[in-house]
Parts: sequence; structure tokens; C-alpha cells
Amino acid sequence: ASEVEEEVDEETRTEVKAFMKWVSKGKRARAFEFKTLDPIVGEALNRCAFDGDIDTARALAKAYLT
Repeated sequence: ASEVEEEVDEETRTEVKAFMKWVSKGKRARAFEFKTLDPIVGEALNRCAFDGDIDTARALAKAYLT
């Protein structure tokens, strides 16, 4: 049996890109509101943004999209 990777849909991909643009403007005091992204991933991305850890946020987002 071959494992089927879950395909990230275009809406989610766009949302993650919007997050990356938003977070690149500097440390944020509020959470980015994800509508289609997996809540666990969204929470991790927001935690990075809140901590000002843009590199980790970028790495997570990139890993999620590939």
C-alpha cells in the first residue's frame, strides 16, 4: 500500500503565503486568523510570530507547503 500525501489546496496555500507576508512585517501582538489551515499548524505559526521567531515560522510554512 502506498501512502497518499494530503494535498494542500490552493486556498490554504494562499493563506499560508498571506501569513508569511503579514509576519515579515515584524513582531505581532495578535494572532493571524487562519480560516482553512490545520489549527495545529496555525497555532504553531502564530506562536512563532508572537515570539518574533520569523525563521522558524518560515521553515514551518515552507515544510507545510511542500
